[in-house]
Amino acid sequence: RSSKDNSKDRTRLENLENSLRMMAISKENSLGIFLQRNGLAAHTKIFLLDSPDDHIRKALLTRGPGWIENRLLSSRFWNLKWCTTDCEGDYSHLLENDLYNHFQGNRELTTKVGLSRSLQQLDSDEQVDSQRFFPRCYDMSLPSEREDFVLDFRRCTAMKLLQYTCLRKNSVFSDAAGCHLNICVLRTAAQVLQEWLQELESVLLEEVDLSHSGKAIGTKEWDGLALY
Repeated sequence: RSSKDNSKDRTRLENLENSLRMMAISKENSLGIFLQRNGLAAHTKIFLLDSPDDHIRKALLTRGPGWIENRLLSSRFWNLKWCTTDCEGDYSHLLENDLYNHFQGNRELTTKVGLSRSLQQLDSDEQVDSQRFFPRCYDMSLPSEREDFVLDFRRCTAMKLLQYTCLRKNSVFSDAAGCHLNICVLRTAAQVLQEWLQELESVLLEEVDLSHSGKAIGTKEWDGLALY
């Protein structure tokens, strides 16, 4: 078929669908009229494919005359819809037997940020420590969580630095003469871990005062840890 014929078909389908949407009838009845106006049997099933998964199209079309494709991607008239992403509007017109390759609210589990928020809610509602079975994660679109991520990274850097230093000093394969230590950097790392430990103890003891008596660690000291 020529592109001109396809354009005419598309326009006809859009006009038909718009007229049916304006009628105060159910989707099920509208779908029946849609099939009738297109000269299709009442038992015909319509699928809509909005994804690169062409094997879905091939599988449905090889099932025989029972399935046809609706190429109007914005259409509400389908029995099966297969698409890459969903939106809330897709769920407002679902019939009991409609087939859709998504489920409502799936982003709460199928996206990293959604799963993270769900676990945070679980921690709050059920007093579950999700960090025992799920890695710490942060939503970088939120300024507060970006700050938490930076602090977590710096603390882990300080811990790894001291672990590495201890391993080098205690290793029989280490060349003591070639092991150069920066005492200032190591003291900063020790202060970071001491303050972290104080904070953890305060949380466990439910104390509200999380202030530190030592000198605040500046950007230069943090950079020194990361570059050491």
